[in-house]
Amino acid sequence: MNRTSVNCRLQCAALIVFAAMLWASSPAEARHWKPTARGLAAEYAEIMDTRATGKIVMLFWFVPQMAEGSAEGQAMLDKYVVIGVVRGRL
Repeated sequence: MNRTSVNCRLQCAALIVFAAMLWASSPAEARHWKPTARGLAAEYAEIMDTRATGKIVMLFWFVPQMAEGSAEGQAMLDKYVVIGVVRGRL
């Protein structure tokens, strides 16, 4: 093996270890002490699923409490359901 292939393998191994450490240290969040209606709506209007293969699936929807301060936005979200889906890979 030449020196460049050894360096490349070491760099790849370091990158894999770093990615594994980043994935394993997912942030832990506590519940808010006195949440607002908007905070509760934002917290419960999102579902995120991370898979072992590095895939991420995120489902979210907009609720009227998220459009606080906008009467038109709240009226629209009262009448219609706005849903978003995101798929990705780490």
